[in-house]
Amino acid sequence: MKFSTDSKSVTARKQKDLPFFQEISRSGKPTGTPLRYNTLLSELKRDISLHFPDIDPKCIGTHSFRRFGATYAKTKGIPDDLIQLMGRWVS
Repeated sequence: MKFSTDSKSVTARKQKDLPFFQEISRSGKPTGTPLRYNTLLSELKRDISLHFPDIDPKCIGTHSFRRFGATYAKTKGIPDDLIQLMGRWVS
């Protein structure tokens, strides 16, 4: 494995190690801290109630992302076995 010390490589390496979903600071910048489940759920419910007043936010949870993702993948022609693998489903 080759390591480089130039600043671009170090920056790219640091960004690669960051979690994909991160907490956001009050200034609106990613903190590098993984997004917590409770934060995601409360923000999701808040946004649903703001933008879709006809939908009861109690009916929405993080599992909705998995369902949507699987449905979307299927509409894009992703094979069922790959969708099951990505969603960690066995049936």
